Order: sequence, then structure tokens, then C-alpha cells
Amino acid sequence: MLLRRFRVTNYKSIIDSGWVVVDRVTALVGKNESGKTTILEALRKFCRQDEAKFAPKDFPRSKSREYNKETVCVAVEFSTDSIDREVLKEISPAFEKIETVTISKTYENLFQVDPSFPPEYKKEGVSKVAETLRKGLTSLLGAQLANVQKELDQVVKAVSNGPNAFESASTTFEKVSLPFLGMNSVEQVSKSSPSVSIDFPALAKDELTKVKTFLTQIDQAEDLLLDRMPSFVYFEEYDILDGKVNLAEFSKAKEAGPLTGKFKTMDRLLTIAGLDYKTLIKLNEALDIESRNILCTQASTHITGLTSKYWSQRTYFVSFRVDGPILATYVTDNIEAAPIALEDRSKGFKTQFSFNIIFNAATQSELKDSVLLLDEPGLHLHASAQADFLQLIEDLTKHNQIIYATHSPFLIDPNHLEIVRICREDYQPGSSQVTDRFWSGDDDSIFPLLSALGYQLSQSLFIGSDNLILEGITDYWYLGAISERLRELGKTALAPKIKLSPVGGASKVYYMAVFMRGQKLDVVALLDSESEGRKVKEDLVKNRILTKKRVILVSEPIDPSREMDMEDFFPTDFYLSLVQEAYAKELAGTKIVLPLQRAPRIVVALTEYLKQRKIEFHKTRPARLFLDKFPRLAADQIPPAILETSKN
Repeated sequence: MLLRRFRVTNYKSIIDSGWVVVDRVTALVGKNESGKTTILEALRKFCRQDEAKFAPKDFPRSKSREYNKETVCVAVEFSTDSIDREVLKEISPAFEKIETVTISKTYENLFQVDPSFPPEYKKEGVSKVAETLRKGLTSLLGAQLANVQKELDQVVKAVSNGPNAFESASTTFEKVSLPFLGMNSVEQVSKSSPSVSIDFPALAKDELTKVKTFLTQIDQAEDLLLDRMPSFVYFEEYDILDGKVNLAEFSKAKEAGPLTGKFKTMDRLLTIAGLDYKTLIKLNEALDIESRNILCTQASTHITGLTSKYWSQRTYFVSFRVDGPILATYVTDNIEAAPIALEDRSKGFKTQFSFNIIFNAATQSELKDSVLLLDEPGLHLHASAQADFLQLIEDLTKHNQIIYATHSPFLIDPNHLEIVRICREDYQPGSSQVTDRFWSGDDDSIFPLLSALGYQLSQSLFIGSDNLILEGITDYWYLGAISERLRELGKTALAPKIKLSPVGGASKVYYMAVFMRGQKLDVVALLDSESEGRKVKEDLVKNRILTKKRVILVSEPIDPSREMDMEDFFPTDFYLSLVQEAYAKELAGTKIVLPLQRAPRIVVALTEYLKQRKIEFHKTRPARLFLDKFPRLAADQIPPAILETSKN
């Protein structure tokens, strides 16, 4: 099962978070006291463990008089996977269609399970079953109905209360109705030929059994889905690995029962490294130093690769050494060649290294498929190390979903702002809400987000008071070069105060527009007129980030319905000549001739054409050539179509 969305209600400062859609990774962002940790705590208690319980003290103080133990604290919607549906199918073939299930937990710490049953198993379907049962039993009772009317009403009513209640009511009904049903059987025989016998009690029992089976199937499906629900595991403190361990003591602790403390974290390290402590002990006892060193070297190589993947500040080398009963972990780097014990390394490195090892091991074993709730991870890491940490979190989602809370801008990936959920104070004092509409948050709540975007923008310095947002760097090159040449020729060009801001893709245009508008800057966006560009324009206008006039598709001056990129502004022969020259070596004299039936966008057509010739097309190559050649073209050498289009 996969977590799709959740909703926290009436828990501490959260009156109603609203439905919060989640992905494989979801970041909760907001200022202190905005409800980030409260959300994670509520989800942590959404478990079946005895210690994970809601208590009356968790109810919002502002609503204390409204407390009711039946109040729902957390509702979570999951989607089922193929394995879930296969198991459900064993209960009833109809349950193979169950694609989602909503599970709620109340202050009474009871779960309510609401699968997306087929219509016949939903409330209306259950009502029909109850009515069918009433009609069937009424028919069997005939003239004796008045004698068991009360019991009949009770058994029909019990249909909506589940199999246990129905079992109790049906037992009572059978006990009371049996004599009267028997009388009907005798009467029926007397009216028929002697060879005909109708067992009315048996027929009634069959009717009741069918309903009980029906209700039991529903109950079994709900229990199964509750059992298969992923666990929610909360972390606010992160263990640090001890670099040394006594193998003899570790062996005794391992045999004694569940490991704790330093032995538990060391067990994680040995598991990921592929080191078997029993083998090391035997090799020690046999004085087989060579075999022992080979095992340690193999483990060292593996852990070094795992460490380097998520720590780019330096190149590190991890090594394991055995000295008597002691297994020690050492770390060297490309600056300091001398081995330094793990426990003597910086807190930031130990934090990252330990998190990496512990979570990589745990998510492949007891935490596999769990939803990990990480409260302020990476606090002791430098900004660049936090960027590495994001990659580690992303990789952990192979086995888990992760929801983490942060107020660090460096733990927000500006390339994936779709995973961000803003925690903010609601209009009602003391309460909080969660939203994916980050542009609607208050300045303090969205500060980490704006900082992340601002940092990314600052790397390019393409920002001013008047901005034209472009999808990519090639758009920047073309527009900049053409505008400058037009200005030299005394023709209309872009105003000098307009800053061209390439952002690296249509999806980022949206986020940059939000950021710039938030900074009270003047913004116009220019987008390619293809599906993604049109969708971004629609979203910008619909969410009132920019007016329709301030979001321009490149095709609008020519044909608004046409699919176009910036490269389609140029006459086809002119652009093909740039590509021909830029790829002269690869083409080896072959002239580019595009088929008549080709993609409307020339970049797409060229990509397909060159791919057939095993040449990878990069549109930056002809763009760089354009930057070199275009400024040196005389006025009469510039294709008129470029000048005409540029006027528009």
C-alpha cells in the first residue's frame, strides 16, 4: 500500500490541516511553531502499537469543551498495489477492484477502515442485502410473521452492524422462529403430495448464512487492509555510530536478544558492509590474518563507495581494521592521508555517515515499506552537505516514503518544489494548516522556500527590477544577441533595463515567477508553445501569479495554435545551416535534408533525424555558433524574417 494523502484534525494546534497530498518524498516547510512537528507526531500515533495512542490532553485547548472520544484525529488515504489486490481477491473476486482505502483513527484509538468497495459492498449495497433478507424471511414465515416480527426487525437491522452483531441477532432469530418455520413446513407438506417436503428452517438458515458470509467478507477485507497498512516511524534524534566494537562482547549481546544502543548501530554497519562478525572471530582465533584482511578490504571498498555518493565536500576512504577482539572504523580523505578514527571526525561527517549507514540498513530490513517521519534532519550539516543529504533521502525512497520537516532552505530542492508543503498559522489564532499552494503562505512560512529559489537565482545573477523569464539558456543567447544587433542597427530592441532570466525548463518558469512577484519585481514570462509551456501559462494565469498578457507563448506573434520553440523563429534554411556547420564533423559532408512529414518543431525534427544517424543533438551547439556569427553579419545578410519577427 502506498500513502497518497493524509488529514490531521483536532490535534494540538491543528484544527484541520486539510487533505495533504504526499509523494515518495514530501517536505514540510514553515517557521517555528507552525505545526511541522505536530503533523509528524500525529502521524506517528497513527499506528497500531500500544505506545502510539492519542490522549485527551492532545485535543486542542481552544475546543476542550467539544472533546469526544469518537473524534477522528488522523485520516489517511492509501492506494493498493497489485499484491494487495491479489490477496483481497482471495476473500472475494470482487475485491480485486479495490484501489484505495481510507483509514481513520479516533481519540478512542480505534481504527475506521473505508475501502473503495464495489457498489454492491458499499452502504447502499448492504442496505439492499438487508432488504432482500427481510423479503426472503417474510416469505418463508408467511402467516407466522407476526409471532417473530421483533426478532426479524432486529436481525435485519443487525446487517448494517457487521458480522458479529449479525451473528448474535441471527442466533436469536433462529431460536425463536424455528417452531413457527417448522409449522410452515408441516402445513406445506399437508397441502402437497406426500413425496414433497420443504424444509423451511433450512431455507431460512441458508438466507442467514449468505448474509453472514457477505458481511464476513467485508470484515475480512477491512482487517486485511488494516494489517497491511504501512507503519509510521518517527525520528527526532539520530543515532551516531560508534567507530569501535569488541567483537566478543557484540557476539554475546547478539545472542542475548534484541540489540540496543551502540551494538544496534554497529549491527547496521556490519550488515551494510557485508561483514560477518562470527567469521571475523573465527579468523582471529585461527590467526588467519590474510583472509581477515581480505574481508575487511572488501567491506571498506563498499562502504567507501556508499559514503562518497552522499558526501561531495571531500573524497573519503573508509577502512575497517581488526586488532585483537576490536573492530575499528577509520576514515582518511584526499587532504589528510593519515587514518583518523571515525569517532574523531567532525560531528557533521559522523551525522551524515551514521544516517547513511543506519537508514540504508534499516530500510532494507525492519523499516522496509514504512513511512519515515524525519523531524529536522541534517541540522549539523553544512549547506553543501545538506544538498548531498537530499540525494540520500531521494535514494531511500526505493523502499520507503519519507515525510520530513525542515526550515533549512538547503534541504529544499528548487528543481522539485512540487514536493513542498507549507505549514502556516491559520487565520484562527493558535491553529495551523498545511498547503501545497506555497505562494499563498505568509512571508515567514515561505522564507525557506524563497531562500532556496533566491539562492538558485543568485548563482546566475540574471535578475533585475524588470524581468523576462525564459525557459533556457539558448533562449537567452538568441534573444540577447538579436536584441543587441537590432540596437546597433538603430532598430527596435529590448529595453536595456529588461533582464533576461533563463531558469532551465518550463516548470521552473512558474516557480521563478512566484518568487519574483513575491519580491515585487516586474515580470513577463516567455514560453515555448508546446504542451508543457501551455500548461504553465494556464497555471500562472489561473493562480493569478501573472496576468494573461504577461505570459507569452513564442508562437503568438505568428500563429497562436502552432507548436513552436525559439528556434522556429528562424527561417528553416538559416537554422539548418547553423546545425550543418555545428555538426560538420559528425555529418562528414552529408547534407541535412528533413523529410516533408516531420514534427512541427524543428528541434524535435532534428533530434529524430540525427538520432537515426546515431548522432545526439544538443541545441546549445548551433546556439553557440549563432552567438559567434550573428553579431558579425552585415545588415543585408540578416534574414529579413528574423528582423520582421523580432518587431513583434
